[in-house]
Amino acid sequence: MSPTPKRTHDQVSFEGTTIEYRVRRNPRRKNMIDFFITPDGLLVSAPARASYAKIRSIVLKRAAELLEFMARAPRGGQPLPLVTGDSLPYLGRSYPMAVESVKTAKPSVELNADTLRVSVPQIPDDKERRQVVRKALETWYRDRGRDYMPPVVDEWWRRMGIRKKHRVIVRTQRTLWGSCAPDGTLRFSWRNMMLSPDIIEYVVVHELAHLKVKGHSAKFWGVVTRALPDAMQRRELLRKSEAFLPL
Repeated sequence: MSPTPKRTHDQVSFEGTTIEYRVRRNPRRKNMIDFFITPDGLLVSAPARASYAKIRSIVLKRAAELLEFMARAPRGGQPLPLVTGDSLPYLGRSYPMAVESVKTAKPSVELNADTLRVSVPQIPDDKERRQVVRKALETWYRDRGRDYMPPVVDEWWRRMGIRKKHRVIVRTQRTLWGSCAPDGTLRFSWRNMMLSPDIIEYVVVHELAHLKVKGHSAKFWGVVTRALPDAMQRRELLRKSEAFLPL
């Protein structure tokens, strides 16, 4: 069987609208093709052996849904009022919010039926209510990160030949996506949970590489790119994401 050509960009036409997208091959995917919104537009994550014809047919089949998906995506990192109808990203996907004022003492957030539902106490003041909504969302993202990040670290520290497993902490860390302490503790911002899984992998690999090489020398980047050959592309997407995420 001849190898799949390494084309990374494609487009389809749907009811007079052109949908442009990028294709990223993921050898760990078996059958499922998934879609993510990135700072550079629509990204299709596909199995290594999926043909471009198959990918195009799925994009066309889901074209109406994808156009709505892209229209909902946050743009330009503008602050949101955090009210019903706003959209927030989770693992690279954009989800509409439904904010509900209910008789409760403690706000809560849950993702169901493709909607991010935020329940908050009945607060008359709009500014105070938005602050409560924001805090509830930050707590939700942080809790998701505490579940999501350690398994990603577990996978990559073994693959990179790190000798010792280190502690993983997810916290509020607004100026850094991740950091590596002198004792090897890995700290990650909860904001990583708004990124696509491919970019999160880059953040994890970057910090694990610091367990082998301190600083950002050529040797360090060699460790990173051996683990992730497309690390520089993911790094660029991460850089752009800093101005793209709304929280």
